[in-house]
Amino acid sequence: MFGLILLTLWGCERRAVDPNLVVESPYTLVGYIDGEDYTVGLGANEFKLAPTFERSSFGVYRFISEYHNSSSEDNIKICFNDDSQEWNNRLVDARELWDTLGVREFQTESLNLEHNRLEIRGEEVVGVEYEWSFNGIVSEETGSIVDPYVVGVDEELMIGLKLQAEGLTVDSLVLNVDQQFQVDSPVDYNFFYPEYNGDQVICRYDGDLTKVDYIIWSGQRPDGTFLAAEEGSNAVFYDLQDGVYNILMTVHLKNNVTFKHARHIVYPASATDQIANIQFRTSIDQGDDISNTLSNVVIEFEQDGKFYSSVNHANGSSSDVEFEVIDVLSQVTNNYGQSAQELVVSFSCDMQNTEDVNDILEFRDFQGTIVVAYPTPID
Repeated sequence: MFGLILLTLWGCERRAVDPNLVVESPYTLVGYIDGEDYTVGLGANEFKLAPTFERSSFGVYRFISEYHNSSSEDNIKICFNDDSQEWNNRLVDARELWDTLGVREFQTESLNLEHNRLEIRGEEVVGVEYEWSFNGIVSEETGSIVDPYVVGVDEELMIGLKLQAEGLTVDSLVLNVDQQFQVDSPVDYNFFYPEYNGDQVICRYDGDLTKVDYIIWSGQRPDGTFLAAEEGSNAVFYDLQDGVYNILMTVHLKNNVTFKHARHIVYPASATDQIANIQFRTSIDQGDDISNTLSNVVIEFEQDGKFYSSVNHANGSSSDVEFEVIDVLSQVTNNYGQSAQELVVSFSCDMQNTEDVNDILEFRDFQGTIVVAYPTPID
């Protein structure tokens, strides 16, 4: 019998991070905000730890250590950015972001995104032509990479892909991007990706699970029979049949947004089936150097309903501003069963109000242990 179950713990040999650890927990940050003592710790002072990760609509991973105080509503995030992934069909190796100890640069400029201009591609398949359609209109594009596509404001988008060989359709897929595109922000849309683990295939959501209310997985086996819908943050497929599985992920976010993502998964991994899968991401303006902008650290802070960010020019010029990875400790598991890494860090930076550039908080001499999550095991 083929089954679909919730992946509650991956890498179960690792110690799990309990978000309600007592005050003796090592997960503590101590420093000064505008000269006043400030402590971020679990337990007695009511902070909770949520190591997670997210993938932006422009294809960049952020590996996040988030501490939240539900009583004071203070919230601090420390994010490591990684733009080396580019597209979501490659395994992530986050090791290089922290394996080498020493200073990391702060991101000091915001990205300039073309919010409704999408880069679209299919996974590369040999020996086929690609037939693309957008909102039911067939495109002249015949390759795996499509010229940037502009979506109208307040429009939704349906992307169709057929793989054709010798005049026959060998596989097809339709992806409904069932959210409206807006002027001021890209569509908040995430994918999932498969990992092959012996006789199992693990499907992992590509986004920040702290923003998710619940996820429903469903689909169809190679023999045409349907999978019963199951709820879970990630999913494990076992008792596998050779061939192509059609898997549908339906994500319900806490902000009441719902979106679906479908993809075809071939088993075993060595199979030569020609399958159609679709990816897209928001374009970044020409001339914007991604590697210089993103291979660094971002700190975000919320207090009294105000939002502050380390993304500002002051952190590129001040001599007493610095972020350093002091030590790399244990690999652990977050409360979603995802891989996570303990890091000892120190930092000083200027935090600018995102709505008032003259409102600056001086974060100085912070030091302590954080935990960041990442999407695939590195061992």
